[in-house]
Order: sequence, then C-alpha cells, then structure tokens
Amino acid sequence: MKTLYLFKQLIFSISFPISILLLIKLTYSYNCYFLLIPLFITLFLTYSFFQKRMREKHCFKSCYFKDNTILAKIVISPYLTAIFYIFLSCIYTISIIYSVLSFKWYFYIFLVLFIIFIFFLYNKLSSLFSNIVKEDYLDIFTKEITIKISSLILFIIFLFYTLNSFEPSYLSNNLEESLQLATNSLSSNCQYLDFILRLKVELDTYFWYFTKYGSQIVDNSYLKTTIWILFIFINTLSIIGINRFFIQTISFSKKIKG
Repeated sequence: MKTLYLFKQLIFSISFPISILLLIKLTYSYNCYFLLIPLFITLFLTYSFFQKRMREKHCFKSCYFKDNTILAKIVISPYLTAIFYIFLSCIYTISIIYSVLSFKWYFYIFLVLFIIFIFFLYNKLSSLFSNIVKEDYLDIFTKEITIKISSLILFIIFLFYTLNSFEPSYLSNNLEESLQLATNSLSSNCQYLDFILRLKVELDTYFWYFTKYGSQIVDNSYLKTTIWILFIFINTLSIIGINRFFIQTISFSKKIKG
C-alpha cells in the first residue's frame, strides 16, 4: 500500500512539472493567454518562498519579542514579504521560460531522471529528519535541504554543459548580425512576452559575444572574467527556479491520498 502511495506521488511529481514546461514550449508563440502559465508558476514559487520566510519570521518573533507588541507585529507582517517574493518569483519565472524554449528533447529525459532522483532524496531526508525536526517544520526543513543539495548538483551540470558544449547557433563574429539573428530566433504573438524574450536573448548575445570575441575588443582579462561570471549567474536563476518548482511539486504531492 505504501509502495503504491509513493508511486502515485512520483507519477504526479514527474507529470505535473514536465507538462507545465512542455506547455510553455508549445504555446508561447500564440497569444497572451499563454501568460496564465507563467502567472501560475510565479504564484507557485511565491507560495514556496512565502511559506518558508513566514515560518522563519514567526520563529524569530518567538525568540526575541513579546506577543502583541508593535515590533512583533511588524516582524510577522506578511505584506512586504509577499510583495518581495512575488517580484523575485517573476524574475525566476522569466528565466525559466527563456531556458525552456532552448531545451532540446533529450533535456526533458534528463529532467525526468533528475525529478526521480530528488523525489527519493526528499523522501529519504524526510525519513531521516522525522525523529529530529518538529512535525510542523519537517516539510519546510526537508524541502530547503533538498533544494540546496539538488541546486548544487544542477549548477555543476549547467556549468559543465555551458563551458564544454553549448554555444548558440546565431553567434557570429559580427555583433549586429548576431543580435539580428538572435532576436529572430525567438518571437511571440503576445507583445509583452515578445518584448521580454527579445530583451533576454539580446542580453545573452552580448554576454556570448564578449566572452568569445572579447580578446579582440577588451584587453582586460578581469573584465572578461567578470562578464562570464555575470552571464553564468543570470542563467543560474532558471536552474534555481526550475529546481524549486520541482521540489515544491514533490512536497505538494504528499497531499495525494493513498
């Protein structure tokens, strides 16, 4: 019975996020109804961040402040927290969309395998911490530890992939031509999304161009290194966002009744 329960959770944990990512890839170019998908992802990520942060604030208030004082109420106020994490989740969502549009079919196979790995990692950690961590905090604690471990693994894979094999086909030794080809490679009938996609792809083109042809333009090796690090940092946002999306789904799958 327990095996069947875990199997149902695993199927949901794989099918739900992969379906969302495929929907992004298949529907982004049509119209602005597509924006319902990133809105959902943004709210889903916001809930994950908000849940964690509010728990931390309540713990902080309990340790340092007396109940019903003005400062205690300010500390646990949900409004500023919600606004900040909605903004942060929007940035993650935009990065996710842009990354998903460049995914090849084999990358989805990797993502399925990765979800299976983090699913069992999450459940193993949950079992290990069940006798240590209070039940009210167990899910959040396990989720955040799993996110940290899996984010590190994803980052190493992304770094290896970027340094060794990935280079956009639109890149040429002429910057204007590269920008033109890049902006033509992604477009949407939704004006808002089209603007965001073009802005992101132009930014990536500048990074790639100055990284590859920087020696012909910039003599300062520190500046070139800084540009490369900044490029990796910006694109790492999509990794963090996708990873949190997967693990929040796994956490949510525990609500499936056996």
